[in-house]
Amino acid sequence: MPEKIYWVTSNPAPLVGAPQGIAFDGTYYYYITTTALYKLDVNLNIVASNLTAAADCGGNHMGDGAVYNGKLYAACVNAQSMDSWVGIWNTSDLSQFDSFSGYRECAITVNTDANLIVNIELAQANSIGPSLYHTFDFNTHAPIATITPSSPLWYTEGMDFYGGHYYTATAATYDCGWGNMDPTGGIFKMNTDGTGITRIIPYSALIYGGEMEGVDVKSYYIRVQCGAYIYKFNTASPNQYALVATYPVGALGGAVDLTDGTVYDVRQGINGRHMPTYTFTSQKMFTYPGEVLRNVSVNKREITLPITVYR
Repeated sequence: MPEKIYWVTSNPAPLVGAPQGIAFDGTYYYYITTTALYKLDVNLNIVASNLTAAADCGGNHMGDGAVYNGKLYAACVNAQSMDSWVGIWNTSDLSQFDSFSGYRECAITVNTDANLIVNIELAQANSIGPSLYHTFDFNTHAPIATITPSSPLWYTEGMDFYGGHYYTATAATYDCGWGNMDPTGGIFKMNTDGTGITRIIPYSALIYGGEMEGVDVKSYYIRVQCGAYIYKFNTASPNQYALVATYPVGALGGAVDLTDGTVYDVRQGINGRHMPTYTFTSQKMFTYPGEVLRNVSVNKREITLPITVYR
């Protein structure tokens, strides 16, 4: 199937790390990568960044988070020792505010109704068993309880709280294997005690594929980070949970959405860095530097769409 192509041009502030989650405060996005945090305006321009966010906590891998009362709460883990933390950063400039120990975490949210910080444990010890949900007192950070969902949700990597419910980005309803996305997966809604689990958005609705790792829920929209995209879904009827927009965050910093029939100059060094010449990135693949479109027909200076991409 043909994919849309982006011509990646100059990028004065390239993203560090692979996408791991998002949060949205109504004005700014907070984009979480493996090791860094970015504050983006609604046009996806970088406003602030913290390139050492994982190291701030003592870890090397970040996870999904949530914004509340001027703070960004996000998961952080040491991928070797599996020591985990709930990291807290100021949303103004992404400077670290605090951190405390968590449970093999991959996602954090704030239950504002019950004054709880909630930590998803990606999988139980030795990666055996579905995801668990650990709660902490919002003020003291003391552990409160562990929630086991009434139906197993495997490899949950994104989470948010809204309107008395938790929303999760879950790979499958059975052990599909770490790193895999399964047709049974998607965005699930459940009660805060782990009951009433309902899948509201199937994984197939995330049309460009990739790994679901971030969820943010507000009054009108659910935003999902999957691969290098942010998806926006309706929350209200009559078109509840319909996809209304996608944003290619993986193209931050200077990507041109190419148009069929238009000739583009792709000489090395023109409009930014092209190394090597004729290296392009497809919509599904631009988190993987150096992917090559196998059947691109070029002369030494130009390309013209349409181009078919073979994976």
